[in-house]
Amino acid sequence: MLTVEEIFRTYHFGPRAVIELFEKHLGQAYLHPPPPESMLEKTIQGQTELIEQLEKQIERLQEEVRLQRHQNFQLKKRIAELEERHSGPVKDSHNSHLPPSKDLPGRRRTKSLRLPSGLKSGGQPGHPGQSLRLAENPDRVIRHSPQRCRHCQTSLEASQHIGAQRRQVIDIPPVKMEVIEHIAEQRRCQSCGKVTKGEFPKEVTSPVQYGPRLRACAVYLSQYQLLPYGRVCELLRDWFGVKISEATLRKSIGYCSKNLVKVEARIKSAIRRADVIHADETVLRVGKTLKYVHVASTGSLTHYGYEGGRGKAAIDAIAIVPNYKGVIVRDAYPAYDLYQSCKHSLCNAHLLRDLTYLSEGSEKQKRWAEPMKRLLQEMKEAVDEAVAKGRKHLTTEQGKDFDRRYDELTKVGWEVNGLPAERAGPEASVWQEVVKPANEVERKGMNLALRVRLRKEEVLRFTKDFRVPFDNNQAERDLRMIKLQQKVGGCFRTEEGVRDFCRVRGYVSTMRKRGRDIVCALEAALRGQPMLLSP
Repeated sequence: MLTVEEIFRTYHFGPRAVIELFEKHLGQAYLHPPPPESMLEKTIQGQTELIEQLEKQIERLQEEVRLQRHQNFQLKKRIAELEERHSGPVKDSHNSHLPPSKDLPGRRRTKSLRLPSGLKSGGQPGHPGQSLRLAENPDRVIRHSPQRCRHCQTSLEASQHIGAQRRQVIDIPPVKMEVIEHIAEQRRCQSCGKVTKGEFPKEVTSPVQYGPRLRACAVYLSQYQLLPYGRVCELLRDWFGVKISEATLRKSIGYCSKNLVKVEARIKSAIRRADVIHADETVLRVGKTLKYVHVASTGSLTHYGYEGGRGKAAIDAIAIVPNYKGVIVRDAYPAYDLYQSCKHSLCNAHLLRDLTYLSEGSEKQKRWAEPMKRLLQEMKEAVDEAVAKGRKHLTTEQGKDFDRRYDELTKVGWEVNGLPAERAGPEASVWQEVVKPANEVERKGMNLALRVRLRKEEVLRFTKDFRVPFDNNQAERDLRMIKLQQKVGGCFRTEEGVRDFCRVRGYVSTMRKRGRDIVCALEAALRGQPMLLSP
């Protein structure tokens, strides 16, 4: 029996001691009675439902795991197939048509495909050099006369002049913006009393405007040096103190382009009359869409055409290749094959890179790819040597030897890729559906074997006609400016901007190739009197 004194003593030890005291004398059942039956039933029911939910969740997760395992198996199988198919070397700029900018940092090892000349790098003996020379008529002369003798300190004012040394400093004087005011006077005639007003020059159309020379500099920086609009405006402000806006710059480019429509037509006409032209195309981003810009050029002419697409419709709209009768140097893009009014010459620089890819990717393909590459380089060296000696063609012995070796190697390539020689002909290309390549290298080898055998005339045209170059570097150099513009300035926002850029860029490129001053050429265009080509 609990007493008050015992409870009081236990109270000082805390609540837990009191509870233990009651449990000892009264029992746990007295302090913790069982819950009512209704509550037990609810608890059991709730736990049962929770167990059922967990079991369903486990089944769903097990099914997902089985599905993931199946998908992983299929993906591993597909990866193995792709690895087997693409077991060749990694493509970069030295063995494919990818530009050097796409090379991985550790694989930037692009080497020239030309044979070494054996000469040291730099200027060769007899080269005139580019060192600075004294000008005969300097703009300003500053004389430095000694006032006293350095030895005895005697005055030299009345001394005899016995000689002098000259040194010149080439520098740019401070550039200051010039404001030219035009005043059209009004005068009254003494005879009839009527008033006659003076006329402003045709190019002076607003109360205040920028002159053609300044606008030409702005267009030059944007369209030729490829600076973004904002940086052009900053440069003009920092150097000349002219606060020109981007909208004004864009308007000047559009006005210049409008004045060059006739010049562009003459450039296209001159290219169509050329004996040999170069053609190529490259991708360009306009807004959020990928489009294409085409180039047709010679050593003295450049035309950039934009019609959006890459294929025959765009080439027809540009209207240079469809009406051309000479020799067109190009890559193996199939759309050009549709134009048979002209002769074709394939770019052998592309072919050399493809042969390099085969040599690195397969010992079987290397049997014919490596000797073919050396043969093409030997042919180019022989042609260069003949041109240097003033000859117009290779010797008969050289031509026969090159043809024989070329045919032998194409036959080896045909056999290596499983294409029966007795059925070789124009219809052999359909065999690609019968002979299935095992991987990427084999597919490339088959396509290349077909090309070099069926298109021998187009591959070797440079050995028969010395006007035709070995490669299509002219077009690629001209297109490089399009890619550089996109790298520096980003995409074009409108198609109108692309067309203006192509027209202005084609004009300045043509003028540069002809040795004209670009700023003067652009100034003439902005005055409405562009430099025209001879008809």
